[in-house]
Amino acid sequence: MTAYSDARIYGGIGSILVILTVAPTIGWVLGIAGFVLLLMAIDRLSTELGDRHIFTNAILSVVFAIIAVAVSAFFVIALVLHYVGVNYPYGFPNMMGPYQNLGAVNWSAVVITLIPALLATWVLLVFSGYFIRLSYGAISQRLNIPLFETGALFYFIGAITVVIMIGFLLLLVAQIIIAIAFFSIPDNLAARKGASQT
Repeated sequence: MTAYSDARIYGGIGSILVILTVAPTIGWVLGIAGFVLLLMAIDRLSTELGDRHIFTNAILSVVFAIIAVAVSAFFVIALVLHYVGVNYPYGFPNMMGPYQNLGAVNWSAVVITLIPALLATWVLLVFSGYFIRLSYGAISQRLNIPLFETGALFYFIGAITVVIMIGFLLLLVAQIIIAIAFFSIPDNLAARKGASQT
């Protein structure tokens, strides 16, 4: 198989697995596997096209996304341990239940604490969307497959609007478009260029 056919298979299947991240129980496993396959696909394309910036931008996108998840998870876990876990002797829940003193929680303090965490997460996701748009945009231009640019645009807008929830829908649409784009990659790039010129 050529590098393009490898990228088509890795990227197409990877995109589908990322979409299945919403599946209960094993969704996160499928999502991780999907991201790995996507990076493999982008790496193959980056090498074959002679432009390592394509892969570098994809890596930066993943790094920012991971940091965003880590930041949000840290603040959520810290709040849970502070307000719910305070009654756990030696780190284990007591038999009275962990929520017995939730009425005493200072919810205004919780909100004030979450605001900077959510803002930091949002900024990191926007950076992630920006770099993946650069990566897919370059692929779109080099392969002459506009769907990559379209999917990248949806992804970037989705990252910006994720704070108003509609962004999650746009991210899903973006991943579907990217999957179609990967499956549109021909085995022979020269053949596609020749066809586009006729």
